Amino acid sequence: MDDSAIGALDKIESKFEQSSIKVTYVGLNRESEKLKDKIGGLSKASGH
Repeated sequence: MDDSAIGALDKIESKFEQSSIKVTYVGLNRESEKLKDKIGGLSKASGH
């Protein structure tokens, strides 16, 4: 998984959260989870 995939997941997650739907990721490997935590947190902080 790369940073563009993380960005896509963040967009999807944001749309669900707007409807108060909790998002849970299943099946990500450890490296993908780390990348999601690192990059996903940055894109939420910047409002993207």
